[in-house]
Amino acid sequence: MSLIICHGSIIIFIFTLEVCFCTSCNCTREKHNLYLSCNQPNEDEIQDCFEKNKGAINVYVTHSNLKRIPPSIRHLHRVQHLDLSKNYITEIDNYTLNSLRSALQILVMNHNNISVLRNGSLDNLTSLQEIYLANNGLQEIEVNAINSKLKSLHYMQFSNNQLKLLDIGLIWVPMLFNYTVNVSGNAISNFTNHKGIRVSDFKSKTSFRVDLQSNQITTIDVNYLLRLGKAERIWDLYNTGIGGINILYNRLICDCFLYPFSFYINFFKGMDDLNPVYNMRCAKPPVLSTTPIAKVSIHDFNCSVEGCPPQCQCTRTIALDLITVVCANDTLNTIPFELPNGKFINLSVHSRNVRELSDRTYFRNVTDLDLSSSSISTIQADFLPHLERMGTIKIYDNSLITLPEGIQNMNLENILSLYLHGNPFQCDCHTSWMKAWLQKNKAKIPDVDQVLCESGQPKGKPIIDALDSEFVCDGISLALVLAISFGGLSVIVIFLFTLYFFREPIKVLLIANYSCFQCLRRKVATNLPFDIFISYSSCDDTYVQDVLIPKLENDGFRLFTQDNFIPGIPITDNILKGIDSSFTTLIILSNKFLESDWCKYEFEQAYLKVLQEKERHLIILSLDNELNKERTPKTLTLYLKMNNYIKVSEKRYLSRLSLALPRIQARNEDSERTPLLQD
Repeated sequence: MSLIICHGSIIIFIFTLEVCFCTSCNCTREKHNLYLSCNQPNEDEIQDCFEKNKGAINVYVTHSNLKRIPPSIRHLHRVQHLDLSKNYITEIDNYTLNSLRSALQILVMNHNNISVLRNGSLDNLTSLQEIYLANNGLQEIEVNAINSKLKSLHYMQFSNNQLKLLDIGLIWVPMLFNYTVNVSGNAISNFTNHKGIRVSDFKSKTSFRVDLQSNQITTIDVNYLLRLGKAERIWDLYNTGIGGINILYNRLICDCFLYPFSFYINFFKGMDDLNPVYNMRCAKPPVLSTTPIAKVSIHDFNCSVEGCPPQCQCTRTIALDLITVVCANDTLNTIPFELPNGKFINLSVHSRNVRELSDRTYFRNVTDLDLSSSSISTIQADFLPHLERMGTIKIYDNSLITLPEGIQNMNLENILSLYLHGNPFQCDCHTSWMKAWLQKNKAKIPDVDQVLCESGQPKGKPIIDALDSEFVCDGISLALVLAISFGGLSVIVIFLFTLYFFREPIKVLLIANYSCFQCLRRKVATNLPFDIFISYSSCDDTYVQDVLIPKLENDGFRLFTQDNFIPGIPITDNILKGIDSSFTTLIILSNKFLESDWCKYEFEQAYLKVLQEKERHLIILSLDNELNKERTPKTLTLYLKMNNYIKVSEKRYLSRLSLALPRIQARNEDSERTPLLQD
């Protein structure tokens, strides 16, 4: 007699015949639930279990070492929930699941070995509502794997796989209006649109959620997304329900490429401030790590720039169209001759081997110039005209013994500040003019009390405090030098200087009293349909309608106001049309203006237009002397600092406005069209 031992089997003793009925699968039924687990998959036992339990609704075949979906599953005609998790299945076989198409609603296949979800794999499952394919090593979802045949599908779980690209046909499914896609924990870094989805396919705002957390997305290129979805404006993306996308815990780089996205999420924040998109945070650069993107200053969205001098570091702040160049290297023996192109440039040069300041072509775009702690002993005359256009100039701690006398003829009205301390100025009869010049411009020279005489009788004194009699050369008094040098020419010089210095007020006076504005205004040729787009708060409507518009219309200007807005189209389209079709945008600035998001949006678009097209004009007329700084956007604050604007409280302010507005003449050519910021 032989003894046969089989795990989980019936043991039979026979004297000479060894027979063992061993089962490798355990089949259990609890009401509507069927549980099947196998140590080693046995097709006969699986089929027997399914045939005996045809009425099961919820079927769980897990931890069974399956390498494929059992063909005998066709016997389960009523199954609605099928769980095949934690097996070794490599493919979803549409043919095998074909018999379940009218019943199956939930398909769970987490923790398997499915690397590709192929086209047609799910097509016959017309009642499928949810599919789970997490932790499969999934590398690709083919273009038409999710398509219009799956009309009941509303939840897709593809988390913790190996997806690198995501087709937006999976994110925006035009035939579905309430669904969730979870692709968190993958390696997604970019998007494609092989289906050719158009944003215009969405007739109304959809309700969907896409979980893209913990992927490898480093930037969100708004322009690329617009082109990808064949959309024209960011507003089109917002209308599709893009707010349902969660991109938390990605390695986002907060540089100039991400700025447009930051700009728009701040613009739309008031419309949907609970959206998770506003909680996205920067991963790089380190100084911005963990900072919410919506709170990053526009000054901090920077990128490196090509064409930077080897001894310098160059960064671009795209929001301001600003390039910042820092050259702190004693190997530099001259100010760089070339810099990367930019609308605005901030240049800092600190080198003990730089001894001369002379003209550079790019100086016309330099707003801030810092040459402190160098060895500059000479300022060439060809540099002086650039002073009138710059904001801040720092030439302290250098080797200047005098300034070029031509600086007396420069108009420093637009300068914010000029720093000169720490230079060994020589105080004698040749530099005596510097005292009067410093006194005249002390409002523009914050360190005027620290600009000292290094030599001469007033040595150690501030130049503006030195006595006139102390500016001598070899015993010759200052009075004698002035008498000999200037004598009869003094009256003529004073007259010409006065005429030059007060040229702007004189023009305003002529316009106010003699109606001479047509002859003094500069002429501009353009075929735009309007001369001026007026941007103002409805709270200032009385002033605009009763005072400003009659004045401008009487002067012959063609005006585009809010009265020209076309009903039935978005306000943003009306604003963009008004700015695009007008040569000048006139901002009526007030505290009520700053309280309006639409007014601030009009300023931002007009400012971008001026940055793109140098011929366009942006003029600000301020109704309030004191503006609410907390409500003033940083871009507007910077613009007010760098540009002259008109206050209603000034005398003859309407005459100043007439002088600032150009005289429009039609061109003898086709109408021009300059597209406003499309993306």
